[in-house]
Amino acid sequence: MSGSALDQVKSLMAMIDEFDVTIATAPAANNALPSQSQQQQGIPSVLQSNLPIDAAFRPSLPSGHTAYSWFYTNTYVAPKPSSSAVAKSSAVKSSENAASKGGNNKSKQNVRATSKGGNNKDKPVGDKSNKSKSKNKNKPKIGKLSSKGNDDADDSKQNFERRDRLISLQREVQQEWDAAKVFEANAQENKPKYFCTFPYPYMNGYLHLGHAFTITKAEFRAGYERLRGKNVLWPFAFHCTGMPIAAAAKRISEEMQKFGNPPTFPRHDDRDETDAAAKAHSKLAAKRSKKKYQWEIMTEFELGDADIAKFKDPYEWLSHFPPIGKQHLKEFGLKVDWRRSFITTDANPYYNKFIEWQFLKLRDAHKIEFGNRPTIFSPAENQPCADHDRSSGETMKPQQYTLIKLELLHSSRDLESVPFIQRNGDKLGALYALNKKIYLVAATLRPETMYGQTNCFVLPRGEYIAIEVDKDERSEIYVCSEHAARNMAWQEFTRTLGEYKVLCRLEGWDLLGRPLKAPNAVYDRVYVLPLTTIKMDKGSGIVTSVPSDAPSDYAALKDAKNDKNFRDKYYLTDAMVLPYEVVKIIRIAEFNSEQSAVDLCEKHKIKSQQDTNKLEEIKLLVYKYGFSQGVMLVGDFAGEKVSVAKEKCQRQLVRQGLADVYWEPEETVMSRTGYKCVVAYCDQWFLKYGIQNPDEADSKENEWQRAVKQHIANGLECYNAQSKDSFMATIDWLHSWACSREFGLGTKLPWDKSWVIESLSDSTIYMAYYTIAPFLQNGSMDGDASSNSVKADDLTPQVFDAVFCGADVDALDLSKSTLSKDLILNMRREFEYWYPMDLRVSGKDLIFNHLTMSLYNHAAIWPQQSAERWPQSYFTNGWALMDGDKMSKSEGNFLTIQDAVRVYGADATRFALANAGDTLEDANFETDVANAAILGLTRFEKLVEETYALLKTDTANYRDGDFNEMDKLFDNALNRAINETASAFECMRFRDVLRFGYHILRRNADYYMAHVNNGVHRELIQRYIDVQLVLLSPVCPHTTEAIWGQIHGQLNGFCVNAKWPQSQAEDLIRTLQFESLQQISHQFRDAYKNEERDRNRKLNKAKKGSETHAKLQNKHNAAMVCVADDYKPEQKEVLRMLARIYDADKNALTVEKYKEYILENSSFGAAKQDSQKVNTGGGGGKKKKQKLSKEQQAQLQFAAYMVNEIMPDRKKETFNERLAYDEFDFLSKNKELVFHGVNVDLKKVTFYKESDNNAPELLRQRTKVGDPTVKFFYVE
Repeated sequence: MSGSALDQVKSLMAMIDEFDVTIATAPAANNALPSQSQQQQGIPSVLQSNLPIDAAFRPSLPSGHTAYSWFYTNTYVAPKPSSSAVAKSSAVKSSENAASKGGNNKSKQNVRATSKGGNNKDKPVGDKSNKSKSKNKNKPKIGKLSSKGNDDADDSKQNFERRDRLISLQREVQQEWDAAKVFEANAQENKPKYFCTFPYPYMNGYLHLGHAFTITKAEFRAGYERLRGKNVLWPFAFHCTGMPIAAAAKRISEEMQKFGNPPTFPRHDDRDETDAAAKAHSKLAAKRSKKKYQWEIMTEFELGDADIAKFKDPYEWLSHFPPIGKQHLKEFGLKVDWRRSFITTDANPYYNKFIEWQFLKLRDAHKIEFGNRPTIFSPAENQPCADHDRSSGETMKPQQYTLIKLELLHSSRDLESVPFIQRNGDKLGALYALNKKIYLVAATLRPETMYGQTNCFVLPRGEYIAIEVDKDERSEIYVCSEHAARNMAWQEFTRTLGEYKVLCRLEGWDLLGRPLKAPNAVYDRVYVLPLTTIKMDKGSGIVTSVPSDAPSDYAALKDAKNDKNFRDKYYLTDAMVLPYEVVKIIRIAEFNSEQSAVDLCEKHKIKSQQDTNKLEEIKLLVYKYGFSQGVMLVGDFAGEKVSVAKEKCQRQLVRQGLADVYWEPEETVMSRTGYKCVVAYCDQWFLKYGIQNPDEADSKENEWQRAVKQHIANGLECYNAQSKDSFMATIDWLHSWACSREFGLGTKLPWDKSWVIESLSDSTIYMAYYTIAPFLQNGSMDGDASSNSVKADDLTPQVFDAVFCGADVDALDLSKSTLSKDLILNMRREFEYWYPMDLRVSGKDLIFNHLTMSLYNHAAIWPQQSAERWPQSYFTNGWALMDGDKMSKSEGNFLTIQDAVRVYGADATRFALANAGDTLEDANFETDVANAAILGLTRFEKLVEETYALLKTDTANYRDGDFNEMDKLFDNALNRAINETASAFECMRFRDVLRFGYHILRRNADYYMAHVNNGVHRELIQRYIDVQLVLLSPVCPHTTEAIWGQIHGQLNGFCVNAKWPQSQAEDLIRTLQFESLQQISHQFRDAYKNEERDRNRKLNKAKKGSETHAKLQNKHNAAMVCVADDYKPEQKEVLRMLARIYDADKNALTVEKYKEYILENSSFGAAKQDSQKVNTGGGGGKKKKQKLSKEQQAQLQFAAYMVNEIMPDRKKETFNERLAYDEFDFLSKNKELVFHGVNVDLKKVTFYKESDNNAPELLRQRTKVGDPTVKFFYVE
């Protein structure tokens, strides 16, 4: 075969043989159990049981910064898409160079080396983790030019040309799509449908790659479903509800008032930040941008002063940013029906009416009520702060504590024995004259344990305050942290709401050694001791000590008892510590113990309170089993379970005036304006999600909650078990959601216009609005009410009932309405056709609010219609990184969608996003992958162009007729690619889409074209090109569309509407044979090169004229090959053991440390890899690792090879104990292919079976199934 196409294929194959390719593909989706670090972000493994969990042990759930899965703290800005940023793009890095070097930056460890010279071109970038393992400090940042020499400059120029070629195709294709209205979808009764959505993004800036990463999950699936012949609806809207826009507009207005218009700002380091709130605000702003003022931030959007001034009006944001977002997404190539786009808030009166109807339905269904409840509250805005109003702390809820009042004993006799006071004076002394009781208040989650108090802890260097408390007609003094005082002030502890009077400031040192009277304690008095691990921003800074059931308390008390120097250092007398013994208060059957913390600390050999990790593990166990299994031994509720007694103890303590109920956020919550939030009692409208009072033992699940839980368990596809578990956990703790506020943009409550519906509550069933939006939006995002033939006021609740709930249209009075009966019926027809929603994609953070709330609201509006109306599947993904790092403007790796499209083109960007990852773990957008995609796509276009130029005229290198053996192997490879890629799309594994639908397919095609005898089969190569175009179309639609049009013209329509290729079931034997040919021929070429290199080395050393020198002058021209008959016994044993621990659903092993499992179960050599005592003389012994037998070493190597190299592709077939075909027969009959590229005389090649006694012994020893051995030599 001659001609440029063949030359290109041959040169590509030579490059593949020598180098690793940059854009290696991904393994099968990893659905393994989360790592320990991931469990800490989600639900700890110890909690994954059916045991009940109380508030003291409620897991902290992961909180993402935004809904769109990006580690980035800037919620206000994105970089301007400047021409300089594009001109200096990292795309100028040579894609040619990236591919020829395998894209293998030597300082990275994310490309796996080949095994035994095997071909790993289809292995993933970063096989075991999507995140780069090491950072390359010398790697150019985004927007930086790498210029090491003229060659690089030439490569850069060439890559610009390739990139610009793709962008040119992209623009042409998008114009063709727009002209044909390809993505406009309408109901077609006899055609199957597919409806997918993405949570509309918040529009206070430009969309970035974090948005794009999650958006592409729906985009790729939508493209695939089109190819399967479905009518696909993929709409997109823009969210503007909430505080962020209003707050930013307010800041612009304030800056104009303070600094002029345009403003003249002081130097940043001159800005007054004396106040703590201002400091918090400036720190947060620094994270967002280097710009300190909102006006400065707006300049990053290429806005002039006159334009910025307009943004003091919050509605200016709504008219400016959504159209820009739409344009950027169109350039990105979304297959969206843009007729259905809209914005939220009352700026769009049509959507506004829809939300009003939704809330009226919720009120009528008794799902919403007014009440005064503890709520996360922003003092700066003087209103509740919901999840989307926060810059950090999303998903955090109010946490209830019992505030234990430990009375300070301060008579002269009590204080004369306190060494610190005697030496340094009494800072509280002035308060005694007020004749008020003084309490150290300790916030606890376990009031039932107060019977076991032995002391109280403070942080020696902690800053404490004494405040005046006026609550329930009593006036007292509380000593606590300022953090707690700030929360108390908003919970009606003080005389003036939100304010507290500081009577005294002191350090923990000033409290050490003081005597206290502790409620319910068996000791008459307890003393204040030091604890260095107290956090002053959690609880009250005062910790009451119960060593029987709190491991850290026991360790600290033990330290104080055992260390005289410790007691002296902290001014403690022996009488304050030594007499206090552990009090047994709870029996836990699981541990058969009445002092579980003590027994477990001894069992785990806790040495001191510094063993923090072990202590935390023990705490989890004690708290878990203490609540679920513990039985009270003492007190008024002795004999009752802890889970029942807990609330009774709390109520009793509060009733007796010995404790208060106190609330604070579960973790720190910061508002969008940069201020720290508190918990306040607020008059609010609440949605009655879940258990109404989870802190009351007798509060039960309601019918609403049960229905949603049932749907999650049996009706909702979550694509991985971890996501489903997170939904189930969320159902158990989500309750009483504050759904309104008094400040911000949005829709007002229809029955109480003083309240605005918050941003998470107006975005739960809006997917239904997409179905009717074209009838109402008038081609405008805000509905353009002035020219709209439909008046928003005519959209009454009764009209929406008719559209969405099947109410009688004839019962409507339309006499004065701009709506007709036909219009209403058409809207109903669209809704009933498209609903339910088939797929919603989101970042994993929205599991804990929006996604679960959406289920609740669908269940409320359409009760008992889970299969017909509720969401059918949710796909959630993890955070996205860029080149292994968090997105950061200051570090140079931040890209908006528009920037990425300009730098790489849309298709290369989409390709890199598909490669980034599909699990809940961190994904990684790699710029090298985007660069290499530019190369791969343009090369494929060139290959197709040259192939079709020669296809009809070149009879020497293209043929027709029956398939030969190589044709059959490649045809089967096409079938496999089609089937595996379809499975990957349907399981939302887009790295696997690239793996099977691009990388492996391309490798097989390259091998076929370079090795097939008598020319390429015309029909087969045309089939390959069509299959490649269709399989890659959802990911890279512009390039594939352009090539499709070039070869098919208008006859077959658009590639995005093509039919999914037909395929036969994969022939496993042919697949194995094809893979074997590629691997073995590669290995034999390497072996030949090595042996020739070795011959030349020996030749250079041999004495000229010697017999040895004469023999070595001849190149190897013959070979002996030894093929294994069967797996060896030790290998078969490994296959059986691996099969026992293989999970077919996850294509993973159920035992993480499988090598240890193999050694423990191996029948070869020693049974276990234990350490044993080996006598070394001298009466002692030392531990020495047991030596493995030769067979065991071979077993471990074989197991690693099968698990890492074979299992990702072959799945359960990996563990078959016999090869599915006669390897000897196949290889010997195809020796021309086996020795392709090896300069030997095929007549001088001899194949041996392992069982053949004539086979060389050395070859027999080394051969194994699928891996024959070869020896080259010279014969006359």
